[in-house]
Amino acid sequence: MKKILTIILLQLCICSFLFGATINSKEGYLNLKWGFTTDEVKKAGYELKEIKDQDYIFKIYTELVQVYETTSKEKSVSLLQFHFYKGKLFAVVESVDIKNASQKNLEDRYGNFSNQGIIPVGTQYMDVKLNPEGNVSSLSIMITPTTNFVSTIFCDWNIYKTVSIVGKALNAVSQKSIVEELIPLANKLIQENPNGEKYSYAFMPLTTDYKNTLVDNYITDALSEAMFNTGKIKIIERSNLEALLTEQKFQASGLVNETTAKSIGMIVGANFVCYGTLKDLGNSFSVTARVVDVETGEIVAMSRIDVTKDDYLKNQPQKAVGTSVYTSITQTSPTTSTVTTSESEQITTNTTNTAWEVVKYRDDFEGCTQYIFKVNSSDEKMLVISYKKCNNPANSRVIAGIFWTDEYNGIWQYSYNIGTYDIKGISTTITKKLENDWKVNLDVSNKEYFYIGWDEKSGSRWLVDIIRKSDSVAVRRDGLSRRFQTAGLLEKMAEYGITWAEIDAALANEEF
Repeated sequence: MKKILTIILLQLCICSFLFGATINSKEGYLNLKWGFTTDEVKKAGYELKEIKDQDYIFKIYTELVQVYETTSKEKSVSLLQFHFYKGKLFAVVESVDIKNASQKNLEDRYGNFSNQGIIPVGTQYMDVKLNPEGNVSSLSIMITPTTNFVSTIFCDWNIYKTVSIVGKALNAVSQKSIVEELIPLANKLIQENPNGEKYSYAFMPLTTDYKNTLVDNYITDALSEAMFNTGKIKIIERSNLEALLTEQKFQASGLVNETTAKSIGMIVGANFVCYGTLKDLGNSFSVTARVVDVETGEIVAMSRIDVTKDDYLKNQPQKAVGTSVYTSITQTSPTTSTVTTSESEQITTNTTNTAWEVVKYRDDFEGCTQYIFKVNSSDEKMLVISYKKCNNPANSRVIAGIFWTDEYNGIWQYSYNIGTYDIKGISTTITKKLENDWKVNLDVSNKEYFYIGWDEKSGSRWLVDIIRKSDSVAVRRDGLSRRFQTAGLLEKMAEYGITWAEIDAALANEEF
């Protein structure tokens, strides 16, 4: 029973995170501190009995954790557990019997609620403290009036969020997207026109100290999106920017500065040019951005912000291939390949982007091979291209769409794909209502699958074109936006012996 109550307590922390405010909490539990060893806890007067039921522990944690039960010095504490990770105390779970679980009696134990931000939620009091410095604990108070049963969790959040199933869930809920994190910086960079008209901005790729252009473009696109979402500026599309600079044979030497920014702005007809640098801080990037007034050549805004790396940025190497038409950055040991897409078109792609995942299986009954190319965002939402390659090319088919749902019940479940999406690539933004769904199999047994939303009326070519021509694609729906790093699709296809010519032919089949 105690084990079940502990699991329920950990699960209910999610609710307390969603509804709670912050509280003043401790660096440990009573006279204990986070980081204490088992010997130090024993020295403090606690006898420890290890729980060796690994099945029970794995229901709570994703990594190896030692859990000990002990008897509290307080008679009112009916359950007390100490949790150790790598031999260090990081969490305490207690259950307390309070005869009259009134707010006053609770405050006698946990401190003044009004000062700490603890709030009533229905018949319960809930709160969780998430301290970015890692010294302050999280606490959840749950009250069942009929039993006067109170449970609490104290923990070192820095550890709990990475090793606990609930902690990982809480961290995912609390983590902002790159675009959201850049909003404060965007607001400081925007110049508003007193006449009410929108100024036009040209965005130069922010440059990293190790010159990874995939990272440069990823964060630059996020910053431009954050500024554009304010509705106060116009943006010169990246493809138009590059085309104009190429036409003028513009070649900057090294990093952009006030002089080159002014020249670029005059060429492309922008009022302002935004550029800057990125510094890798390990788990985050320090983003420094400047805005130059093209007319005067002066820096009119400059600011800095730190943004947390999402899963894509964490997986990027420090050296990635790819150069810009307006910078003369020399890459070290580049690895590139040229993919032939048609008789008149060749696209050079990079091999460092590992965002694309591929599933392949053969269906001998239909005489075809199914390829699933999919790329995730920061959560489970994804862009998908399904290529059914048949022995008879006339039967081959390409379906591209979006998986946009929050349901997962053992297999992917279709629920929210159908709807209107704003889809932004490097050169265009398209608004489409995806009114159809397509079943995508993930294995030949047909037992694992999910559904994507797509537009049967206009086919898949428009979405495939956006994806293959863009390093990243932003998708927005119902006020939510997701960014997908799409660089390297054609190169990934080439790894499986697929040419653009056959994809193009398969897309043409949808016309019939």
